[in-house]
Amino acid sequence: MKIPVDINVKIERTDFSNYRNVADVPVPSTTENKYKGLMTVSKRLLRLEYDEGTGIGGESLKTVVSSFGDFVSISRSGTFNSSLFFEEDKACDCVCDAGFMPMNLRIYTKRLLNKLSPDGGKLELDYTVEIVGNLAEANSFKLSFAPANCGS
Repeated sequence: MKIPVDINVKIERTDFSNYRNVADVPVPSTTENKYKGLMTVSKRLLRLEYDEGTGIGGESLKTVVSSFGDFVSISRSGTFNSSLFFEEDKACDCVCDAGFMPMNLRIYTKRLLNKLSPDGGKLELDYTVEIVGNLAEANSFKLSFAPANCGS
């Protein structure tokens, strides 16, 4: 059964792709959004899905967050399709389909705080993204949610 939920997402992203020397200090960008979504709960899995609107080409952007306790995955479909996996203090090889070819990403999870439950809760991730062994991004992802009828 899919249960309506209110979701808040805050992402802080530091882009190192244009970082050329020590004098270039990248400035983090922060976005914060609220979404209406759906929660599905099974034995060991809590799944949240929400639409982020439309992308550059007008396609729908959909995000699915799946919680397995100490392990979390975030999949996004739309302009770029990605499946990222997070386990604290571990690196995972993940894939991002950038439209013209899939890219291999290495996701290193520095910190994972998973307090998601069927009653609501929060998820916090601090992680880096490497492309071909080079640091591309440092990110902080914070999600909180509550069942829609609770008025989060």
